[in-house]
Amino acid sequence: MLVCTSVFGQTDTVRYVRVDGDFNNDGRSWATAKNRVQDAINDLRDYLRANNLTSGSVYIAAGEYSPTESTEASGGSMLHTSFKIYDGIHVYGGFNPASPESHPSLRQMVNNKLVKDNWARMDGGTTSDEDIAAQWDLKYKTILDGNHSPSPVVFAYDNIRGRYNVTYPASSYHVVWFATNGKYETDNDSVASHFRPLEYPASLDGCVIRNGNASSRSTTIREHTAYGGGVYMVGNSELRNCTVEKCNATMRGGGVYLDGGGVVEFCYIHTCQSPGVGVVQGYGGGVCIDYDGSIGHSHITNCAARCGGGLTIGHIPSDYPVDRGISYYSPYATACVINNNTAAAEAGAIYLAEGGLINHCTVTGNNCIGPDVTYYGRRHGRSGGIYIRDCGMIYNSVFWGNKCGTNNDIQFASVRQVVDTTGHKVFVYHSAFMNHDISDWTGVQKEVVFSLDKHNLPVYGSSNNFPCFFAPTVNPDNWSDASLHGAGVFERLVAEKS
Repeated sequence: MLVCTSVFGQTDTVRYVRVDGDFNNDGRSWATAKNRVQDAINDLRDYLRANNLTSGSVYIAAGEYSPTESTEASGGSMLHTSFKIYDGIHVYGGFNPASPESHPSLRQMVNNKLVKDNWARMDGGTTSDEDIAAQWDLKYKTILDGNHSPSPVVFAYDNIRGRYNVTYPASSYHVVWFATNGKYETDNDSVASHFRPLEYPASLDGCVIRNGNASSRSTTIREHTAYGGGVYMVGNSELRNCTVEKCNATMRGGGVYLDGGGVVEFCYIHTCQSPGVGVVQGYGGGVCIDYDGSIGHSHITNCAARCGGGLTIGHIPSDYPVDRGISYYSPYATACVINNNTAAAEAGAIYLAEGGLINHCTVTGNNCIGPDVTYYGRRHGRSGGIYIRDCGMIYNSVFWGNKCGTNNDIQFASVRQVVDTTGHKVFVYHSAFMNHDISDWTGVQKEVVFSLDKHNLPVYGSSNNFPCFFAPTVNPDNWSDASLHGAGVFERLVAEKS
C-alpha cells in the first residue's frame, strides 16, 4: 500500500486554476481549483522538487488574471510582479470554464478546430481573413494582464513620430517572467542583468498577454526592467499559441525579449513597441532576440521601434556575459509574416545586428520613416524591409511593398563595419525583392535572388514572370482591411476588445 501511494503521489503533476476558484483549495482538480495562477505554479514547483520530478503542468480556465509575485530576489514594487514560470513547468490557458477539456490538445480555437489540428495544412481553395486570423485565436481566452489599475492602458499611434503614445496607469515591467534561475555574475555594468537558462524546459501556451511596460530608461546600466514588456524569455523557455498585445519596452523587445535563448512558435504579436531613448536602443518593436533564440510560424504586425519595427535579431558576443561559441546564424526567424510595422530610424520590418538568419519569411507593408542621417558611423533611414549590420543571412524569403521615403522604398540595405575572414558576412539566397535593381548589393554574397515587380500587378511582357502577392491578412474584428492603407502601422477602425 505504501508503494502504491508513493507512485500515485509522484504522478500528481497537474494544477488547476479558474477565476472562481479559491486561495485555500489544493488546486489538484477543476473542482478544487485555485484562483491565482502564481499560487498554482508555486505549489507545483514545490511538489516537483520534493519528489525529484522535472515536469508538470498548470491548466488555466478562461478569464482574466493578474501577476502577484515580484521578480526580485528581495523587495520590489507592484511593478515588479510577473507570472513567474520555473524549471519544468508548462502553463496552458484557453480551457472552457463551463466544461473544461481533459487535455490541452483538446482546447478549441475560434475556427472550431482543436489545438492539436489547428496548424494542419489547409487543402486548396481560397483562405479567408477569418480563417487566417482564427489560427491564433483560442475560443476561450485566458488573459494575463499586467495592468494593476482600473484605468485602461492607452496605446494611440502617432503617425508623425512613428510610434505609439502610451499611458500605463500601473503596469508590471514584464507580464511573464521565465528568468527564474537568476543572473549571470559580472562586474561589467554594460552586460549586467542577463539571466541564466532554465535547467529543464518550461512553457506558456494558449494565453493572451497584454499591458506590460518595461519602462526603465537608464542608458548606463543594463536593467532588465527595460526589456520584454510582454514576455522575458531565457534558454529552455517556450512560448506557443499566444497573443501578445499592447506591451512596451524602452530598450528592446516591446512584446517579447529573448535573453540568450528561448523559442517562440505559433504566436500573434501586435501593437507593441520599443521606442529607445533618443538615438540609443529601441530594437524590435514586436520581438528582440539577443545572442540566441528563435521565432517561427508567427505573425508580427502593427508594432513600432526605433530600429527593427517588427523584429530585431542580434548576435554580439561582447554584449553578452557568456560566449557559448555558437554560430553567428544560430538565432533565427522562420516561416513568419512580418507586416505593417514602423521604424523611426532604420529597418521598418527587420534589423539584424552581427548575426541572425531569416528563413521562409514574408515581409511586406512595413515602413521606415527615419531621415537619412549618420551616427555611430552608419547611415540610417535606408531600408523599409530589412537592414543587416555586418553579418546576417536571408534564405527563401520575400520582401515587397515596404516603404522608405528617404531611400526610394529600398527593401534591403546593409553596412559592413566589421570585416574578417571567419564567415562574418552578409548572405542572401533564393529570395525575392522589390526594387532589387536599385538596391546596393556591395559586399553581399547572393545566389538565385529575384526581382519583384514594384507595382505587383504584372499583366503583359516580361513582367509575366514575376509572382503576384496579395496584402497580408489581418484580423477583421480589430483591424481595417490591409489593402486599404499604406505601409507601416495603421490605426484600428473599431473599438478594441477588452
